Amino acid sequence: MRLAVERGLALRGHAVDSAGDGEHGLKMAKLENYDVIILDLMLPQIQGLEALRQLRLEGSGVHIIIVSAMDSIDDKVDGLNLGADDYLAKPFSMNELIARVEAIGRRSYNTKTPTISIGNTQVNTVSKLVHVNDNAVTLTRREYSVLEFLAFRRDEVVSKEALEDHIYNEFNLPMSNAIERSISEIRKKLRSNKSDIMITTRYGLGYCLESSQE
Repeated sequence: MRLAVERGLALRGHAVDSAGDGEHGLKMAKLENYDVIILDLMLPQIQGLEALRQLRLEGSGVHIIIVSAMDSIDDKVDGLNLGADDYLAKPFSMNELIARVEAIGRRSYNTKTPTISIGNTQVNTVSKLVHVNDNAVTLTRREYSVLEFLAFRRDEVVSKEALEDHIYNEFNLPMSNAIERSISEIRKKLRSNKSDIMITTRYGLGYCLESSQE
């Protein structure tokens, strides 16, 4: 199931790290800055509820979705009371899990709507499509992921390292200029469609997505 979930999320453009036991997963959760953690409860070494308890005791605010065959009301109450954001009983639909991951992930950026509108440009985080004045902009999966990440952080400077962490997992490392190439292509495609979006380079710091109309 872990591999199926990882594959399903990756096909939606998410970078996914995974662990087969609670101890390894807990170490990863403490070291990395994840948007969402999908947590099973019946794990070897450290069980899921204990991992959840430790993360919350240490002040971690990462969003956590529990997935478990333990589906009684008491099980769900225990998980939510320990600080889980959501609880999904097995068996579950992959589409439902992905929808919950993306809905909870949007909370990190204080938005509930799936569409990010910037001037004449709309970035739909559900369909993964970009439109300028109702005209579709064709982006590769990597280009879309970069644009979405910057759009969620509109007017903030985002480092190259943060973009790499968002797009690549621990086994899929980027080429040295992959981010620069993606940014260059996004700029060309937005410019050719007369988008109001600008992506500026802050040398030594990173990139900032802004509206040219402000």
